[in-house]
Amino acid sequence: MKRLINLEMKKIKYPLFTTIIFCSIALSILTCTLYSAWSTSYKIDAWEIGTELFDFIFPIVVVLPLSWSLYSERKNNYISYVSARVFLPRYLFAKWIAQAIGAFLILFIPNIISAFSALILTTPTNPSAMQIAHIFQTVYEKTPLLYAVVLSIWRGFIGILIMSMGYVLSMYIDNIFIIMTGPFVYYIVENFVLSVIGMPAYRLTTAYRPISVSAKVITASSFIVGPLLLIIFICSIGLVESKVKKTKVRE
Repeated sequence: MKRLINLEMKKIKYPLFTTIIFCSIALSILTCTLYSAWSTSYKIDAWEIGTELFDFIFPIVVVLPLSWSLYSERKNNYISYVSARVFLPRYLFAKWIAQAIGAFLILFIPNIISAFSALILTTPTNPSAMQIAHIFQTVYEKTPLLYAVVLSIWRGFIGILIMSMGYVLSMYIDNIFIIMTGPFVYYIVENFVLSVIGMPAYRLTTAYRPISVSAKVITASSFIVGPLLLIIFICSIGLVESKVKKTKVRE
């Protein structure tokens, strides 16, 4: 299994590292520049401001460098070649692990580097201004690095879920556009639907970016419901494709 995972990591290393480097640089620049137009009380505020755009498009950022791999192998029949030599579920699991590692790193590394940039290179524009209530107010104020590290790790795990949706789509769908945009479309639709029905606290957006809603409406469930709905949706795709439509990973 370890050998298979290493082989899969080698397949995605170039797009993976390119994405990590580009996102780290871009987020650091945005973090160190955009905050100047805002009233900020703490250095970590610059990080929250600078990562806002990235937090909107992160499903695309996670899927693009990774989900092409299995689609490509199905398209050129490499998956059939592999299945003749390796137990296919074992191979697919190894590939998923490699891509899960990649998805985690794509979100964790740029987030934590940009957080360090905020804490080292920025200066609050209005230290005496009243701070907007934050669900983790004490940690946010007193130990901002801990706040950034924990949130970056959490975002990494959400990235694994987003990648998993792209992975399941690439197992069964032959349209690369659907594979690459599916997770982002889900992210937008889920965000819209839960907002319309008056449940914004349970969106995946809220779990990923707690500052996106008022701290008063956030509970422990806000970090559970969104990811759980995504897991259910991913499992539903897999069951429908494999059990109902009888779609095969290997034709």
